[in-house]
Amino acid sequence: MSVRTLLILDELPQLSEDLLRNCGWNAVLRMDSSSARRYLASSLVDLIAVKVERRQSAIPSLVLELCALHQISGLILCSPELVDTLSYQMRSVPILVLPVNTARTILVQVLAYLRKSIDEARRLSQSLMREKKKAQDEKFISQVKIELALKCRWSEEKAHQYILKTAMDHSMTKVAAARQILARLERISSESKKDKRDTSA
Repeated sequence: MSVRTLLILDELPQLSEDLLRNCGWNAVLRMDSSSARRYLASSLVDLIAVKVERRQSAIPSLVLELCALHQISGLILCSPELVDTLSYQMRSVPILVLPVNTARTILVQVLAYLRKSIDEARRLSQSLMREKKKAQDEKFISQVKIELALKCRWSEEKAHQYILKTAMDHSMTKVAAARQILARLERISSESKKDKRDTSA
């Protein structure tokens, strides 16, 4: 099961352990603002939740800063008269602002929705990273094919077949085979230059 971490700043009785577990939040941290800063410098969380009680509180700015800096979603529970003001202030970052007296059933729905959204974002991010790595690998294989074509005077198709054969013969991926071939080409080139220096000396 995937770990979903919720960081609660200070006290937030509305978000009890059983409510959070029921919504799929299986790692819950509670700490003060300075501890949260230190923690986030080296660790990841998926959501920050906090209660704002006063209009002049510094907490909203802190949550905005942490969410923007670490690309985290946020949930602020505040007095009803602050909802519009804080919602406007948080418009540039994915921070949801709700009244502190929001019904438990609605909180459950919101937290479950946030958890699902974060899971989906995580899946998309992982898929994007896989596609990026695949594109990088293909680019590298193409570069090795060009090196083979130039140094061995082969066609691109012959270079491609050689990489495939190397991969199959050694039970490795194409990119691993391309790395091995490139290392061999660089070693041969280095030895050839050394032989030329020795001959000229």
